[in-house]
Amino acid sequence: MIYFSNEHEFNEVARQQPLTDKCFLIKNYCKNWQLYTMFSFSNIISLFGNDEIFIEKGINCPTREQVTIKEYIEKILSGEKSIGNWSWQPHLVYNDLLEHSFTLPEFITLHSLDQSLIGSLILTPWVLISAPETVTAMHKDMLSVNGIVGQLEGLKEFTLVAPPHNLEEGKFYSRSELEKNQVEFTQVILEPGDFLYFPMNWWHQAKTIQNSITFIHSTVNETNLQCFLNDTILYMPAYLQRLQSNAKKRNYFGRKIKWISNGFRILEG
Repeated sequence: MIYFSNEHEFNEVARQQPLTDKCFLIKNYCKNWQLYTMFSFSNIISLFGNDEIFIEKGINCPTREQVTIKEYIEKILSGEKSIGNWSWQPHLVYNDLLEHSFTLPEFITLHSLDQSLIGSLILTPWVLISAPETVTAMHKDMLSVNGIVGQLEGLKEFTLVAPPHNLEEGKFYSRSELEKNQVEFTQVILEPGDFLYFPMNWWHQAKTIQNSITFIHSTVNETNLQCFLNDTILYMPAYLQRLQSNAKKRNYFGRKIKWISNGFRILEG
């Protein structure tokens, strides 16, 4: 893990050597985002509080409850127990409001892909809201994307393990368990404003320390472009389902995409 105290320090190093195949953290980078100001708990309630969502009544429980975003956040802030994580993609539904709400370091992403139809639908950011002690189990991201985590509010413990290790997908590993199995790992506490980047195929898990709002994103650059293209072919059915689902949320009917049965074609012009 490489630590940078600010964006300027990162840019100076990135101009001299490639960093896209390494894990790094930039302190306070996210504090320059419009999203950082907009996505406090109080502002989310003000902007999106009446939107209805489904949450689990208990963690890993099949029973779901319909509540508003305001009600869900109030449950978290009141300290109510057994509330699961909730993630959503506000940039799909509220793109006009959030289109320019964040920026990425110029050295870590192919901006032409980000700005394309594929980039806007497949690489759409997530926002994860979580209460203390809730976890995201160990996993790798699909489609060989690079990972980005921006901490907007609260504290989150993040654990990274290099690809060669053979770990169990969907299991949360304690620090002692990783050490006992001689697994090399990096563990960091993300504070508000922290920006974390890790390359494709790295294992990662997270644990919420303090009521948390986290920005989660994926990038494609020269390091993983070929693998990303290969995976879009290998996982084509799932890829198309995600593309279609996100296009519906963006209200792209009759504008950028014309739907034909369960497929689509891109309109010229």
